[in-house]
Order: sequence, then structure tokens, then C-alpha cells
Amino acid sequence: MNGLVFAVCLFYTSQWKRLVPDSLGVIPEAWTILMHYVTFHHPPEIDPFYHYNALQCYVAHCISWRYPRALQYLTKYILQIIHYLLFALLEPRVRSPKEGVSPFLWLNGKIPASEE
Repeated sequence: MNGLVFAVCLFYTSQWKRLVPDSLGVIPEAWTILMHYVTFHHPPEIDPFYHYNALQCYVAHCISWRYPRALQYLTKYILQIIHYLLFALLEPRVRSPKEGVSPFLWLNGKIPASEE
């Protein structure tokens, strides 16, 4: 369902023009940008917010069309790492002993039935 909503929004707002090349001039442009990256120089950016450069579009299309399952596994792996870093490492290390917890603390919202 999310994919369908994304596709409808993508084509309705014409944002697909950012991702799909419209001419074969993208191949020499991708080569030029690759040479910039290989020589550790920044490629010229036309509009970095609204425009992907030709190399980014080419690599994204190659990976997503040729290796869709690998892309899913990679995304899952990256999200698992982020999940671990955010939630497992931020878990509190100190636990309060039972004696230190107030008897007026009702975890389930009900009055305690016993002294325990």
C-alpha cells in the first residue's frame, strides 16, 4: 500500500523527472562525475537540493533493477544497526531495587491487590 501511495505521489507531482534521465547525455556526464570522485574533487552541483547528478541516478537504477533483493537485505541490515545504536545502547543500565520503588506506583493503572 505504501508503495502504491509513493508511486501515485511521485507521478502526480512530476518528481519522477528528478530520477529518470531524459537523454543519453547522462552517460558522459556520469563519466565526468565519476572522474571527479576518483580524483577526490567535488563535482559541480547545479542544484544540490532538487537534482541528483548523473552518476547517482545511474548507480541507483543499476542497483535497484539488477539486485533488488540485495538492496532489501542491505536496507534491513542498516536499519538493524541503527535500531541497535538508538535503542539498545540507550537502554538504562541502572535498575531500581524493589525496595526503592514507591508503593504508590501503579504500573497498570490499578490499585495493588497485595503488599507485594
